[in-house]
Amino acid sequence: MKIKKSFVKVLSMSFLITVIATNTPIFTTFAHGAMENGDVIRKKESENGKKKKEDEKREKIQEERKKEITKHIVKAELKNEDVLKKDAVESLLRKLPVNVLELYHRIDGKIIIVDEVNKKNELPETKQVENIDGETVELNQHYVYGEEGDSPRLVIKASEDYEYNQKQVLNVYYEIGKLLSKIILNKIIQPDNGFVDALNMIKKSPDTDGQDLLFSSAAKEYSGGITTESLKQDNFEAQKIFAKSFAYYNEPHNREILQTYAEPMFNYMKNLNEDIITPILEEKRLLSQRNLGDKLKELKANITKNINYSSGDINKINDPKVQKGIEEINEMIKRPENKLEKPKTIYLYFRAQDLGYRETNNIVQINNGTINSDKIDRKKVSNVLDHFKDMKFTDFKVGHLTNSGREGQERFLVKLQLPEGTYLGDLGDGRVVLPLDYGMSIVHSKNLLNSDRPKINTDNQQEIISVVANLVKKEVIEKKITDLEASLNNEVNLKFGEVNQQSNLIKFDLDGLSISYAMKNAKKAILDLIGNRYIPRGILKDILLTLKQEGGIVITDNPINGDPSVGGNTDQINNVVKIKMAPRFLAKHSKDYDLSRTLIHELGHVLDKKILGNGEYISNDLAFREIFKEEKDKISQLNTEGGYATHNTHEFFAEVFKSMYSTDSEQHSADKYHKSIKEEAPKAVAYIKEKINQYLRSKE
Repeated sequence: MKIKKSFVKVLSMSFLITVIATNTPIFTTFAHGAMENGDVIRKKESENGKKKKEDEKREKIQEERKKEITKHIVKAELKNEDVLKKDAVESLLRKLPVNVLELYHRIDGKIIIVDEVNKKNELPETKQVENIDGETVELNQHYVYGEEGDSPRLVIKASEDYEYNQKQVLNVYYEIGKLLSKIILNKIIQPDNGFVDALNMIKKSPDTDGQDLLFSSAAKEYSGGITTESLKQDNFEAQKIFAKSFAYYNEPHNREILQTYAEPMFNYMKNLNEDIITPILEEKRLLSQRNLGDKLKELKANITKNINYSSGDINKINDPKVQKGIEEINEMIKRPENKLEKPKTIYLYFRAQDLGYRETNNIVQINNGTINSDKIDRKKVSNVLDHFKDMKFTDFKVGHLTNSGREGQERFLVKLQLPEGTYLGDLGDGRVVLPLDYGMSIVHSKNLLNSDRPKINTDNQQEIISVVANLVKKEVIEKKITDLEASLNNEVNLKFGEVNQQSNLIKFDLDGLSISYAMKNAKKAILDLIGNRYIPRGILKDILLTLKQEGGIVITDNPINGDPSVGGNTDQINNVVKIKMAPRFLAKHSKDYDLSRTLIHELGHVLDKKILGNGEYISNDLAFREIFKEEKDKISQLNTEGGYATHNTHEFFAEVFKSMYSTDSEQHSADKYHKSIKEEAPKAVAYIKEKINQYLRSKE
């Protein structure tokens, strides 16, 4: 319909009167204001100022949400990226209410910005479309086109004209209205008669201007009243009427036209957000909760099927089903509606096993063989309290909005502070879930009075470890890891020259909750090694060169060869030494456990086969096998944990080598290790020393 000139004239006069009335000073108001008490005026000004700030803050939040949504729904496919034209389209979209954009996103709608509409999706140039005025136009002469379907798409031409051309804006909003109408009309035709009532009021009005504005010729010819049944039979007409009303209401310069000539539909559109869109979004939110929960269960089931996985970063599981599940869940969480508009606190709970202990009994008090499961042994968790700081989440971490969801085996409570802008998936019932690309940094303080320091609290008559942490991106933690890795490799290079020229000798593979502890102990172990004055320099350098050529020394908190109980391993095929820095050793069940000594033990295997044996274990030598039989049972707990030296000749060799060249540990001096192993296995010590001397002489 073309708006009658008389209508425009009436609107213009009405607008003029409004402007005059608004801007004309009124003496009585001024006089009254002059007599008001100064305090009252100041109070009103203060209240108005606060309200203005609140409104500005609310508008800013709304604008940020709109920008976030448009990032997800808009895709530019332009040959020559024209920023101004693209920005004009996005600005046009952001003028729509935020809930409208969110609904469009929730129905998986996309908006494609192109150079020419008819070039998109191989649409024929002869295709015709109907614009908001009911006129048939050639697609190659038009600038917007909507494609309906389960995932509707709006194809729109990039142009700066939208900044001033009201007719083009109306047609864009008209197409968006048609795409939204499918879900909205399905909602309103069944439980709500507001739309139908508005149509009937317009139809029954003696003034036909409302019908001329919104109704097609076919709609005008309806005999009798409009019903939900008649709209269902001719849904296309209902879509067009809705889309026209939507366009006129949302284009600011045309809103008054809708109000003047089709007031019932204006009122309907005015309440559309609260009455229709908000309930639809709520339904979508509840559905998303269920879908997200189902996807997490499905992922967990697929992870369980991977027999080689026991713990660690699920991103490293080489299973297409697992990887697809991870991708889908991340996408579901990282939707615009899940982005926090302000900081939030959630609560996470972990078991002792999550921290790296074998079981809960490893952290509780045991008195004379009696387990007190309600009390935590402070000595067993002292390193957790003192040295756990940076942690990466290895899976989708489920948290709680209140501190009320802890189960009995969960003895590590994290009060996690999330910054504005964090993506947080909603699982319902006060449960939330974080995407995979986050970690956390525990708050530490030297101030003993700081309530945020890690501590032991009582919860439901059970002692728990309680910490406060800040959410951080994984990249922040990974940078700390790579920085330490680079620093340690530089130390090795300074000490041994060409060892690190081609590739890094020392590598970190750290994923879990014990990263800071692992880094602390790894740094000590490597510095102890390169500063070791007992191992002959030529031997240590050749061991490191041999390792550097392939796998190097890997410090990890992941299971070695799928076995969480293994503390170290030397892969002779790939020339890699793996050292497990797991916090199960935090429990100090072995006072003599020391990462530096474990590293020397693993280097002993490299010496045994690669250096002295030239590809064959010299510990398989007949003479050494006889020594093994004679001395293996004489090795004390000081020099071998749990009788490990008795397993075979290879482990016996590495354990003896370890104590021969150990540095000071937390428990004992280097001299004590050296003397004790010489007393317990004198022939093995003499054999290893002689083989080392022979090797060094051969290189002179």
